[in-house]
This record gives sequence, structure tokens and C-alpha cells, in this order.
Amino acid sequence: MRKTLTSSAVIPYYNAGRFIDETLKSVKNQSRKFDEIIVVNDGSFDEVSLEKLEILKKDDELTVISQKNQGVVHALTNGMKIAKSDIVFEVDADDILLYNYVQKFMEVFESNDEIDGMTCGYKLFFDGVDYEVEENFHKLYMPSGYIKPDMFFYNCIGGQNSAFRINKLQSVNYYLDFGGPQDWGVWLKFAAKKYKQAVLEEYLYLYRVHKNGFSQRIEKTHDFDEALRLMMGKVLHGNSQEYSKKVYVEMKNKFFENRKNEIIKKSSSVKLSPRKIKQLSREAIYVMNREGIKSTISRIKNYIKHGRGVL
Repeated sequence: MRKTLTSSAVIPYYNAGRFIDETLKSVKNQSRKFDEIIVVNDGSFDEVSLEKLEILKKDDELTVISQKNQGVVHALTNGMKIAKSDIVFEVDADDILLYNYVQKFMEVFESNDEIDGMTCGYKLFFDGVDYEVEENFHKLYMPSGYIKPDMFFYNCIGGQNSAFRINKLQSVNYYLDFGGPQDWGVWLKFAAKKYKQAVLEEYLYLYRVHKNGFSQRIEKTHDFDEALRLMMGKVLHGNSQEYSKKVYVEMKNKFFENRKNEIIKKSSSVKLSPRKIKQLSREAIYVMNREGIKSTISRIKNYIKHGRGVL
């Protein structure tokens, strides 16, 4: 008989008062309900968000906790430390879950005990547009999973559109001990432990893009490349010191040079001026590091069509 598992949603909340109602509506109105919804206030300070927070505290469907501003890594970790469920989902406070998001994930977890973490495809939309209109999505992105060594140079594994078995997340010290993009760090630590991942090839998560950025506290002193270098050696060879800093940098530069050439080649079917190609190539390097080549090509095409920047 298939075991029935419980689920928790953990929502880091930082000055997200303008978006949280839409997010919570999608979280609460799932075809299969979350067993627990935890909102972690990460030191919000704007008036709208503080007023909204007082309303959230009175909602019997929510558990609301607060911390001083430490950033999303600590907000997620503190929320998941108090979670009482078997499976924990990370949900950004400004994003949207499709109606059957939880159901689809839980069906896989319950039918396969070997799956330790899951991710799915997501659609990006700009803040201010109607995300219920298909034409308004900026791009679609599907994670490719544990592709080595690509996964150490850009996040092709999974992001906020992910869920994990809580015992496995505990064993890698949650979202701590890595720095940089916290979602990427969790998946790399899972890879180091040889924990199994599933990519649900459906677009079930809607990611809101903010033109001026919308982020929490970022650790400025962390050497992200150093963390990746050590992790790459550990995952690929069982030895964190396998790659010297010089070798790592050479591999990274070669990887992005090849990717840049590939983008230019694939974009050659579209008429571009030399100046625009140079501009897009420069910006594309940053996008590839975050989202991968397919996403980068999609953004370039969107730039050409709508005049929007790549980043």
C-alpha cells in the first residue's frame, strides 16, 4: 500500500505585502491541500508589509514566525526546522503555484521512496502583467537535472520550484553552509550525497520577475566560486580539493566561451547588428549563469521582439 505523506509550504516573507495575498491564494487553493503553511517574516520594515503581517498572524491556516533580517537562506532554514511534515516546499512570497502543483509532486514522492528531491518547470512573468494570460509569460524554463559538469557553472538543477524530503534536507544542514543562490546550493549538496532527484516535466510554478529587482539580504563577503570549486571536486571525485582555483577558472571560462559562441550561432538566423550582438553576448553570460542556455536564447529573442533587456 502506498504511504500517505504530509506536506509543508515554507514562505520567506520580506517586504512582500503587495504580493502575499496572490501567493497565499494559490497556496491555499490547491487540489491537494498543504498540511502546513509556514510564513517566515525576515525583518520586513515597509508599512504595507507590516500591516499585512498582522493580518497573517490572525489566519488560522498559517503559522507565522519572525526573525531579524538575515536573508532568505536563514528564513527558509528556520521555517523548515519547525516544519512537521514529511515533504517541505519552498515558495517565494511573490510567486504563484498552479492548481495541481502539490498533488503532482506528492504523487511522485509517495510512489517512489528513492526520490529525495523534486523540481519542475516554471514560467516567468513580469510584475504588473496578468499571469493568467498565456501570452504574457516572458519565458518557460525546464530544469535539466544533474548534468555534469554543467551544473557547477549554471543552475540547471532546480530553484525555488522545488520540494525535498525533510530528513534529507536536515542531513545537508538545510540551506546553510553554501552561500550564493540558496536553491542551487541545496541541489549541489544533494548531488554530493548522491540523493536522487526527479524533474517533473510540467510547468507548474509561476515566477514573478521584478524590473528593479526584489531580493532579500545577500551575503556580500561569500566567495561563491570557491564554494562551487570545492563542491565540484566533491561531487565528481569525492575530493573537494580535486580542482585548483586556476583549473576551475579555466574550466568555467571555457564553458561560458563555448556557450556564448553557441548563442551567437543559434541567434544568427535573426537579423542583429554587430553592436546588438556584442551587447546581448555580454548580458547573456550573466543569464546563462542563472538560468541556462535555452532560457538565454529565449530572452534574446524576446529582446529582439519587444525591445526588453536580457537581464
